[in-house]
Amino acid sequence: MPGIPKEMSQPVETKAGSATMKLWALKTVAAEYSAGYMTLGKDIESLQSSKKTLDALRDRIVAKEKGKIVDDQEISAEGHPGRAVVIEVSDGIFRDRYYLVGERFYFASVFMSKYKAASEADTEGIRKSQEEVANRFLNSFRLTGK
Repeated sequence: MPGIPKEMSQPVETKAGSATMKLWALKTVAAEYSAGYMTLGKDIESLQSSKKTLDALRDRIVAKEKGKIVDDQEISAEGHPGRAVVIEVSDGIFRDRYYLVGERFYFASVFMSKYKAASEADTEGIRKSQEEVANRFLNSFRLTGK
């Protein structure tokens, strides 16, 4: 993250049961960054089809944010299944990555507000710059084995 994030912990109710979410978040002038994980006590990576689990997680987030999926790709981290999703909402864009690793669900997310510049070319340039900044953060995600 481009600064020191705030660490938080909170209980979460999921279909797989109760969990605790650990979250690190940072809000800057340009973006809101977050990363964290939930430990569910069940091997969610092999509980059911990973695609089905990731689809359900994605759909839950899209519904919560009242957004529209702009891009959705299957990805992986060290052989563990994941998803890269871009969600457009009324005031901006979420770029999210989710991973299933045994009993843990990992996530990294960047939210950036929409900007309307004086020209279409300027607006497109801003959008591309935002995407580059977001991807630099999202591509830095690594499983450390801790």
